[in-house]
Amino acid sequence: MGNCTSSVEEDGSPSPYTQDPRKQPQWFQQQQMQNQQAPPPPFPAQTQTFQTQPAFQAQGRPQGVPPASNNPYTNPSAWSEKEPIQDQGSGEAIAGNAPIARKTGEVLVISYDIGTTASGCAYMYRDSSGEIGFGPEVVDQWPGQTATSLGKTPSILFYDQGGHCRPEWGAECLAPKWTPGRLSSLGIHKTEWFKLHVDPASGPTLRNGPEYQLPPRVSVYQVYTDYMTRLHSAAIARLKSRRGADLFDRLSAEGRVQYILTIPAAWQKPSIVGELRRCALRAGLITTEDSTALDFCAEPEASALECVGTFLASTFNAAKQLVLTSNDIFTVVDAGGGTVDLTSYQVLTPNPYLTLKEIDIHSTRCLYEGGTFVDASFELFLRDKLCREYPAIYQERHVARGVKEFASSIKIQFGSRGHSSTFLTLSDEDEYDQGCIELHWHEIEQCFKPQVDKIVSAVRGQVTSHLGQSKVIFCSGGFGSNDYLRDRLASEFPGIQVLQPGDKSAGSKAVCLGATRYGIFRSVKSRTCSSWYGVQTFRDYKSSDQNLDGALAHTGVGKRGQKILNRVFSPMLSPGESIEDDEWRSAPFTMHLADNASAVRKGYLVFFQSDRFAKPTFTDEIGSTQLCRVDVFIPPHVAGKPIIAANGDRFRSYDIIVWLSLGRADLRTRVSVDNVESGGGTVSWQQ
Repeated sequence: MGNCTSSVEEDGSPSPYTQDPRKQPQWFQQQQMQNQQAPPPPFPAQTQTFQTQPAFQAQGRPQGVPPASNNPYTNPSAWSEKEPIQDQGSGEAIAGNAPIARKTGEVLVISYDIGTTASGCAYMYRDSSGEIGFGPEVVDQWPGQTATSLGKTPSILFYDQGGHCRPEWGAECLAPKWTPGRLSSLGIHKTEWFKLHVDPASGPTLRNGPEYQLPPRVSVYQVYTDYMTRLHSAAIARLKSRRGADLFDRLSAEGRVQYILTIPAAWQKPSIVGELRRCALRAGLITTEDSTALDFCAEPEASALECVGTFLASTFNAAKQLVLTSNDIFTVVDAGGGTVDLTSYQVLTPNPYLTLKEIDIHSTRCLYEGGTFVDASFELFLRDKLCREYPAIYQERHVARGVKEFASSIKIQFGSRGHSSTFLTLSDEDEYDQGCIELHWHEIEQCFKPQVDKIVSAVRGQVTSHLGQSKVIFCSGGFGSNDYLRDRLASEFPGIQVLQPGDKSAGSKAVCLGATRYGIFRSVKSRTCSSWYGVQTFRDYKSSDQNLDGALAHTGVGKRGQKILNRVFSPMLSPGESIEDDEWRSAPFTMHLADNASAVRKGYLVFFQSDRFAKPTFTDEIGSTQLCRVDVFIPPHVAGKPIIAANGDRFRSYDIIVWLSLGRADLRTRVSVDNVESGGGTVSWQQ
């Protein structure tokens, strides 16, 4: 068993504990008070030696149970730098740990679904007896809409030349007065599709045009914050008008309002989740970044909860011919404007309370092939058709009007049956054929086929697992309500029933409605890990390491003069592992700290994530990303084991246990030393 070393902070920057006493362990706060009244205990004076990278080493299977959570760590705190990583078998699932904080009794759950083209909100209220008082209901009217809407408002903002967000937003930006010419003359930047800028790793192909790019000198998270601020304000105003201001104000004052933000499956990365937490803080949803009043729900999971919930109520087409029982598997295709999320679940219990288990398929879970990409294909087709067939009268305004009509009407109704032509209105004047052109079925199909082909291919990888074949494919989302997509899936998978909501508009509301169910019922009992997560460590060099790729570049000398491997990726979670909702994984490490005169003995852990298929060896390999750094405070009663380095420097080694939970979107960490909680929290990342 090799030694494991961590350097203390070298940069002199204050730790999160020093910055905010609320994030300090109780014993640490008491020690600090005592230190203000008495000098610190004597330590041998010496010259300190630090490594440039912290390192730790696993010792084997963990022992014991996690420490009691009678301190501020049960309220997650945030302090890090980037993003997390998973591991396979070195950790151990520990039962009996304090569950994630969740509201019991009376609660109002409010969910927000910020989409690529449109966004919405829903809410559900549970009274003090545990009964559902009302909901789930969607906010049915938004600013700029003269009548009750379908539960969505456009994801559009205006920015001036200084990068300031104007008050108009959503449907207000579609008012007739806001012509392209007027916007240009006023120096107003129209911002759409900003959601596709959040995850650079996705690399979606954005349409040309300034409205599909971010405003100059404005970050995507600032745009997200600006939009969330307006969406939240309007939603609360509408909720109060429908259900009374007294109820919301009282529950808000009592801390009984729970907010849920939905995110695509591809955004389940602590780097993105941490940024969205800060957006929610600036938008006024929460008052502290680590507030437990905010939770995140993956869009496919929200869709699954709504689809199965409405299915059991027989509101899906053909639902009465089908029964979901225990161990049945179903797949959800949540096809929205920008993303298409695919997830499969196994039914654990259908009643009296629905419980589900996410299934690891080792297949694509998120595509950037939603309805807006069909719109982009149609725009290219229409412009080309008009240039070829109507060169004398073609104008860009005709293309803009045609794309708008296609996106709002033709796209949703288009299907595989009938193969009939349709007419597209391009002008109110006597142009073309009374302002219209005829579009043949095969022309429209060519705009759908590239995206739908990719969706079908991804679904093929989802519907079969080691547990069996899916019994049902539920289609949700705005694009998921399209008949052509449904017909293609039905023809490709004849043994599986493909279901859509009977109401075409219901598909676009499934995510925000399902997210309220997520906040109340917690039906999904386990989820699947998609990456490696672990801690940077070092270990003693073994003779077999001479055949290890990269070993030479990572070879060093340990404090006892032994040969070691540095920057080792020590996994705690691995891809494909099933993680229960409140489950914590643990692994023991040894930390070395300089034995100096400081009254505060503090080190830190560095967490990494890797998207490699094979188990990562080193933390600087391609595909590995540093996620965060977590401070570790050594309790005053823990003496540690003395170590004298080869150069005479003195150190002490401390046995620690690291706890990691990634059952939901937030990465949560805990560190214990001799059964005393000594670090951890809900981690957020700063780019």
